[in-house]
Amino acid sequence: MPNLRMVNTVEHSQAESTKWKNEAKWLEIPFVEEQVLEAIKMCGNNKSPSPDGITLTFIKESFGVGFILEVKRISGGCNASFTTLIPKNDNPIGLNDYRPISLIGEFYKILSKVFGGKDEKGETQTTFIKGRHILDGVLVVNKTVEFIRGSKKKGLVFEKAYDNVDSKFLTETLSTMGFGSKWCNWVKTSLESVNTSVLVTGSPTKEFYHG
Repeated sequence: MPNLRMVNTVEHSQAESTKWKNEAKWLEIPFVEEQVLEAIKMCGNNKSPSPDGITLTFIKESFGVGFILEVKRISGGCNASFTTLIPKNDNPIGLNDYRPISLIGEFYKILSKVFGGKDEKGETQTTFIKGRHILDGVLVVNKTVEFIRGSKKKGLVFEKAYDNVDSKFLTETLSTMGFGSKWCNWVKTSLESVNTSVLVTGSPTKEFYHG
């Protein structure tokens, strides 16, 4: 017999699909100050500063009402970042002892949390939510495969590798699925405005764009 939890998960996912189509326009409702303040509170204090040198601690201490509540355009400087290597241990010797990290602008961190706050957390989401465990997602995937094989039904595997997604394809897909033009434009602008400089011995190289 198919796993009861797996059947419930599949049925719930189908119900959610219809639900978000009906609520897609809610994503485009203008921001309110409370949303921005909540996003700032969610950001950690002890984070590496962005290329502009501004830290989240500074923003929390000096934040005023004059924040952009209606996002019309994201300038290149707001979405700039440095990429550098940091040591994994106290005595780094080879390249394997380092890992890359991106120093992202604080403004964009806040903006991304405001955007993310508009998305309702699904009941089947297992990551980045307090009280849920990432391994539950692995279990659901395994049970899904077992269910499909046992029922002889056809299935389709989606690879959610963000770095492999073409931005044009993503925005066209969102539009086709029923998301509004304003939300699609926000996503497109967020992707195409990203620019990065690599820190080499502390000095940034010429910036390059991701979009």
